[in-house]
Amino acid sequence: MHPETSLPKVFKEFLPIIENALQKIFSEKNKNILEKSMAYSALAKGKRIRPVLALCAYKLFGKEDYETIATSSCALELIHAYSLVHDDLPAMDNDDLRRGVPTNHKVFGDAIAILAGDALQTLGIEMLALYPEGSAFRSRRLKALKVVLSAIGREGMALGQAMDIEEKEEDFDEESLLRMHFLKTGRLIEASLLCGGIWAGAKRREIKLLSDFGKSLGILFQLSDDILDEVSTAEKLGKTPGKDKRDKKTTLVSLWGMEKSIQMVEHYLSECLIALSPFGDKAQDLREIARFVAKRDF
Repeated sequence: MHPETSLPKVFKEFLPIIENALQKIFSEKNKNILEKSMAYSALAKGKRIRPVLALCAYKLFGKEDYETIATSSCALELIHAYSLVHDDLPAMDNDDLRRGVPTNHKVFGDAIAILAGDALQTLGIEMLALYPEGSAFRSRRLKALKVVLSAIGREGMALGQAMDIEEKEEDFDEESLLRMHFLKTGRLIEASLLCGGIWAGAKRREIKLLSDFGKSLGILFQLSDDILDEVSTAEKLGKTPGKDKRDKKTTLVSLWGMEKSIQMVEHYLSECLIALSPFGDKAQDLREIARFVAKRDF
């Protein structure tokens, strides 16, 4: 895992808000094996990039009442946690380590891990339907919920995971691989940004700019992950390195080679910065996050 000192300053601003909201969500639960399994994965130490992105997008439009969207932002983290629990299962990526601790199914067994993932997803959706509270957010709640549901379902994250499973049986070309990564990783990253903008009342043109940024950031995030899988350690990653090569999976790095992959990191970072340019100095936090994603220890 990356030491906290390596994170952009915006994480230090928003992580306490996010962690406090997550603790409240689980503070009076954990009374049975399902709730313990849910909390185990949701509270495991992570960078919380998706809720941080939502808060950054909210801040971008001059909003400073961050507690108003703290719970709804954490819904994005719960949905991400569900995807990790299921992704690590033996029938999927079959991993033993996540965020520096044993994966959920290694602690609670496959069946409870599946149910915990299901429950984390539905809890996240329920929270998006209920928060931010108040009649002023009624239409915005519905818009954000639609965005997230589209991002995680049959035309989003679930499809990307299905394509990833299929890829184990046949090599993908560049176009298919980029599409798979955008669906599996990028759609929820993009949705997190869009939610922050929607909750802030952003205009359609501004939402489009956030979408463009999110699409490039999603691929950048996956590409840097592919590079780190080749060159990093379990201590730094918080998960098992070298799995892609071990499983003979086609990745962007295996397709492009390391030299071109590092060049493409710069390309997607440039695309991120171009998308943010109309926002001027107000987008500095998002620029810092993009640069952080692009320069993670390689």
